Amino acid sequence: NETSFPDIWNKITEDVVQLFLQNKISFQDQRRFRLRHIFQKKIKDEEADELFNIYLGFYEDSWTLFDDVIPCLDFFSKEKLGIISNGDKDQQRQKLKNLNIFDRFAVITISSDIGIHKPDKELFFYACKQANEKTANCFYIGDNYEADMIGARNAGITGIWINRNNLKLKDKDIIQVNTLNELKNKINPN
Repeated sequence: NETSFPDIWNKITEDVVQLFLQNKISFQDQRRFRLRHIFQKKIKDEEADELFNIYLGFYEDSWTLFDDVIPCLDFFSKEKLGIISNGDKDQQRQKLKNLNIFDRFAVITISSDIGIHKPDKELFFYACKQANEKTANCFYIGDNYEADMIGARNAGITGIWINRNNLKLKDKDIIQVNTLNELKNKINPN
């Protein structure tokens, strides 16, 4: 059973990003580690940085929105919208800017800004404090069950899992949608 390159890359990324999120390695080191692991050889830092920058150019060029994002943001445009994201603060903000949606959010909370990451409920509390909102009045829409739904639930926020791949879930208490278009039936805007 041969594993595809994207599957190997994604697994390495998932593992090493966890080390970054736990503040065990730097953002730059996690990039270098991925390349050394994938090529199974010792690569000098400068060469690893150069190779990663080539990959990064293709990665950034592939950033796109799902077709349902803009209509959803338009529908909820009068609401105070926010982002909670794990990852590097500069890269995550650049992604939002490149996709022309940065200004649609009143609050942008990124784990590397404060040193904690999803599913830690403290990150959700921090975002709600930044928004000047009580957790009980907030909804959190996320696509990662463990990081998003568990974190939101532990913070007392109503989580809505966007389950684009229609995965089976034993937890019947989680609100699910398959597209963002379904949110208007789950959340009543003010």
